[in-house]
Amino acid sequence: MTSTRAVVQRLAQIRRERGITTHQVAERMHCCRVNVTRLELDCIDGTRSPSIETLCRYAAAIGVELTIGFDA
Repeated sequence: MTSTRAVVQRLAQIRRERGITTHQVAERMHCCRVNVTRLELDCIDGTRSPSIETLCRYAAAIGVELTIGFDA
């Protein structure tokens, strides 16, 4: 099972690899840059966990699709 922390770390890694700034992500998500930075830092240090909706919006802002699956 993948943790929220691992998901956020991977999304942030993709963002950096694509040369997308937190400011650009914030513009695409229609929020403040500080919120994007906080999302990345707070999740990585375990302070808080973003909602699935927020993770999907972040993913879309960097040009990827977040897919959640279940194995039964």
